[in-house]
Amino acid sequence: AYPLYFEPAQRNIVLSLNIQEAYDFQNRFQASSSERYTQHSDQSNRRTFTETQTDLFSFDGGRFDLELTSRFTTDSETRLQQTINTKVETDIDFKQEGIIEAFTPAVAVEITPKFSVGVALNYYFDSSLPGQKIESTTVSRYTAETTEKRTLTQTQRTSGSYTLDGQFNSAGIPPFIAPFSAPIPAVSGDYPSFEDQTKQTRSRHFITDGVHTEKNKFSELNGLNATLGALWNVNNFLVLGAATDLSWTADAKQKKTIHHSTTTYNAGRSQLIDQSESRTEEEKDVTFHFPMFWSLGAALRWTPHFYTAIDVAHTQWSDFAYEVKGEGKINPFDGSPHAQNKLDDTWSVRIGAEYLKVTRKGEIPFRAGLIYEERPALGEPDQYYGFALGSGYAVNIKNQRIILDIAYHLLAGDDVQNVVPDESSLKSDVILQQLFLSGIWHF
Repeated sequence: AYPLYFEPAQRNIVLSLNIQEAYDFQNRFQASSSERYTQHSDQSNRRTFTETQTDLFSFDGGRFDLELTSRFTTDSETRLQQTINTKVETDIDFKQEGIIEAFTPAVAVEITPKFSVGVALNYYFDSSLPGQKIESTTVSRYTAETTEKRTLTQTQRTSGSYTLDGQFNSAGIPPFIAPFSAPIPAVSGDYPSFEDQTKQTRSRHFITDGVHTEKNKFSELNGLNATLGALWNVNNFLVLGAATDLSWTADAKQKKTIHHSTTTYNAGRSQLIDQSESRTEEEKDVTFHFPMFWSLGAALRWTPHFYTAIDVAHTQWSDFAYEVKGEGKINPFDGSPHAQNKLDDTWSVRIGAEYLKVTRKGEIPFRAGLIYEERPALGEPDQYYGFALGSGYAVNIKNQRIILDIAYHLLAGDDVQNVVPDESSLKSDVILQQLFLSGIWHF
C-alpha cells in the first residue's frame, strides 16, 4: 500500500497492489456405513386352455354308432417368488484441494475529510504452486453380500365334461322287419377334475467387491470482477462502511475421470463368478458463475479506547451456477437444472468489541465477537453459530510501526453440509476452528 497526497485536489489517495487467496477448496472426510436391504417379489402368470375332442365308436357290426364329445378346460398358473437379502459395507474417502488466487490493484480516494471511496480490480486464477491445483477425488469401496432364494411353482388344474349320443341301425335284422334307424338318448356327465403341481426352489449366496473412483481436475481458470467500498466518519462516535463484490464468471477446463471395477465371488470366495471394469475420461470447457456479495457495517467509539462494531452481509447464492460449454446452467450442488432448483441467498451477522490497552511502548488490543452465518445448501441454507477471540501488539520502533495480531475463530453447525453426492439424506455436525495470524509493517 502506498499513501500519497494529491496536491491539486488537496485529497489523500492510497494505491495498493495485493495478492490474495480468494478461495480455499481444502476439504477431506471419511465415512463408513453399513446397510441391509430386503427385497420381496411375488409374480404370477395365468393361462387358460380349452379343447374339444370327438371320438366315434361302432358296435355289433355297425348296428350301434356312438359319438363321444369331450370338452376340457385347463387352468395353468406359473408363480415366481423371490427374496433377496443384501448387506452392504461402504467406505467413502473424499479429498479436495486447491486454491483460487487473485491479483488485485486497488485505489482509495478521500472525497471529503469524512468520506472516502475505493475500488479494486480482482483478477482470479488457479494457483501455480505445487499441490494447489483445484482437484477432487472420491473413492468408494464397498462389499455386498447377497443371498437370493427363488421358488418356482407350476400348477395345472383340468376339468371336463362329455356328451354321448348315437343311433341304432336295423340293417342285418331278419327281413320280416323293415330296416330303420333310431336315435339313442344322449347322456351327459363330468369327468373327475385333477390337479398337477411342481415346485422348484433354488438359493444362491454371492459376494461382490467394488471400487468406484471419480477424479475432477480443473486448470486454466481465470476471471475478473471489481470490489467497491465506501467509508463515512459520521462523527467522533459513529463510523459507517459498505462494500460489495460484483458477480463474476470464471472460465476453466475440467478433466473428469471415472473408474469402476467389480468382482463377484461365491460365498466362500473360492470361486470367481464375474469380473468387470470400466473407465471413462472426458475434458470440457466449463464456466462458474459466482454470486454478488454486499455488506454494511457500523463502528461505535464509546471511548477513545473502546469500540463496538456490527456488520450484516448478504450473498446472492441464487445466481451461483456451473455451466459446461454448449449445455445449460446447472446447480453445482446436485447437478439439477439451475432455473428449476436455485440455491437460497444467505445472510450473516457479526457483532464484536475491541478494547485497547495503552502501554508506554505500544498498544495491546483485546477483541471478542459473536457470529451468525448461513452457508448455501440444498433446500434451506445451513446455519452456523460461533465466536471469535483475539489480541495482538502494536509497537513503534524507530519511527516505524509494527502490528502483530492473533485471533481464534470457531463456527459450529448441527445437521449440515451434504458432503456425499447423490446422498441428500447424509448430513453431518460440523465444528470449524481456525487460527489467524497477521502482521503489518508501516515503514
